Amino acid sequence: MPNDTRAIVVTNERQGRTGCAYTVLLRATAAGSAQSAGGGETSVEVTLSWADYEHWSHGVTPPARVVEAVVGLLLEKAPASMDRPKIDAAAGRRLVPGFDRELAERL
Repeated sequence: MPNDTRAIVVTNERQGRTGCAYTVLLRATAAGSAQSAGGGETSVEVTLSWADYEHWSHGVTPPARVVEAVVGLLLEKAPASMDRPKIDAAAGRRLVPGFDRELAERL
């Protein structure tokens, strides 16, 4: 069972030379364990380099779906990592043993 059951809403895509960035809304669910002081929703900026995108999805899965899977895995395995205003998707490799393998299973 996941440690954190917040709903993940990936919005506001911005593409750049080295990758893309998204605003990800984390909305507390009825069973959610974490709520912001503002009523159960927090916002996190998640960046994804083109290199990591190609490594994880081989260009098959849309970048927004990759970000959603990254955030879901981090919420499950390292929920405190999502309590910051900004995170790069590659941080999952440092925070979750076997991150690449587990992410591949989700994509």
